[in-house]
Amino acid sequence: VKVLKNQDLLTDEVKKEFIAESKVMNTLRSEFIVQLRGVCLEPNHLSLVMEYLPTSLYKLLKSETPLDWQMRCSI
Repeated sequence: VKVLKNQDLLTDEVKKEFIAESKVMNTLRSEFIVQLRGVCLEPNHLSLVMEYLPTSLYKLLKSETPLDWQMRCSI
């Protein structure tokens, strides 16, 4: 679950952008994109429910066991 931070400071425009981006994310289907599973639109609880991945791409790229360049390019 990804929760928007500082929700008490969000403007109506930012909330509209969040909803629009959620709609776009909902249409994306690829094995290379983390899937959106749901959205919470309750006031002060705006959040995205995403497909679970055991590790992040950032952690994978920064791990002590470096990936070879062929793998990095395929990612």
